[in-house]
Amino acid sequence: MVSDRHGIRQAMPEDWRERFIEAYDQEFREWIVAAGAGTATGPSTWDGYAATLVADAALRAAESGGLEKVIMRDTPSLYTTPVAAAARR
Repeated sequence: MVSDRHGIRQAMPEDWRERFIEAYDQEFREWIVAAGAGTATGPSTWDGYAATLVADAALRAAESGGLEKVIMRDTPSLYTTPVAAAARR
């Protein structure tokens, strides 16, 4: 913690590893188990699409100073079928 005339806050780590290494390791272990079982785990390309739209809206909001909508297409059946859902577990 840092406390000074600007308030109280946490120090920022130098890079992502200090803050996220445990979560990254857990995600990697889960991926290995899923791959060994012939399935998949973790984010999909659809998740990447959604994250990109949110990032774009955040940039627009920073520029406009207002709220920006996130408008997504309907989820393709590839990501809603039972097989695809089971693969994401």
